[in-house]
Amino acid sequence: SVDPARCTYDFVVWRHPFTGMPIPFRAKFTVETAGPDGKLKVPDDALWFDVKRKTWVHARELGRTEATSKVVFDMSRFLGAKWHNGQTITWADLLGALALYLDAVYDPEKARIERAFVAVNKDGFDTVVAVRPVGNNLEVYINYWHFEPAYIANWATWATSTTAPFELVVAQTYAGYIAKEFALDLARARAENLPWLSLVMKAHAEKVAGYFKDGRIKFDDFKSYVTTPAGSLMTSSDWDARVRALLSWFDKTGTLWVSNGPYMLTYYSSEEQKL
Repeated sequence: SVDPARCTYDFVVWRHPFTGMPIPFRAKFTVETAGPDGKLKVPDDALWFDVKRKTWVHARELGRTEATSKVVFDMSRFLGAKWHNGQTITWADLLGALALYLDAVYDPEKARIERAFVAVNKDGFDTVVAVRPVGNNLEVYINYWHFEPAYIANWATWATSTTAPFELVVAQTYAGYIAKEFALDLARARAENLPWLSLVMKAHAEKVAGYFKDGRIKFDDFKSYVTTPAGSLMTSSDWDARVRALLSWFDKTGTLWVSNGPYMLTYYSSEEQKL
């Protein structure tokens, strides 16, 4: 259920329970806009993921030089904090997960495999021009305007990927797009008669953990997703430590669901209908 899941992770922006207005949750934000008709200059060192080269590049190399609005998220309550398995949240998680999601939408082969993911996410990603990590801040440049700045900030969360650690998003990517032993959405599961991946079901989690144990998922195959023009955001030793922590979490809980919120999922049984 989405309700217990949402208790295990924190949102960047949430809706006020009475007014419905977007409000800061775990990240404060500021908004600057030239909209509805003007444009802001995107800084020369802003980044975008180049799907063809499978790496982060300066957005200007891809012609991404102007945007309608800019949102600055203070990510200091994420960065340096811990995932449930004790690993530290870093820029590798925030940018690496975003890169994998962008790749899933804009890589033609991946888009063909998981069409439902594209249908849900492409319209939002199409409006994001670039991102720029500065200290603990994430600047997001988007072609989106609203007369209420809070709604611009809410829209910019398309570029904030804070729910799961990089290596876990890699595992899902491997299971759905490379091994092709699981579907990542219900539509594909039904169309191809594949199990719909659930990281809380022990049989699924055990299979995915096996990808790491068997050496099928290799850091070198995904290092480019956490590499920017300034260098790599993660080392091979960082990766190895994270994989060990993830497998230890599976041994302890029987699940592979790791996030960053106030509650941890440490037990799940579909037979008992208990978590």
